[in-house]
Amino acid sequence: MKKEKLKITDSSGNVFLDLGFPQSRVSDLIRGKFEKFSLDMLITLATRAGKKVELRLAA
Repeated sequence: MKKEKLKITDSSGNVFLDLGFPQSRVSDLIRGKFEKFSLDMLITLATRAGKKVELRLAA
């Protein structure tokens, strides 16, 4: 089994920018302005941040 070599990139000091999130949108997210985001975008952001997303609907 061949081992893959990991590529380590230094952080810019801002994890959101490192993950590819635009600054203005991050500000809205941190301030809890969730109404500015679609559900699809919130799921995308959580997934890109390494979170597992599970959606449950109640009757």
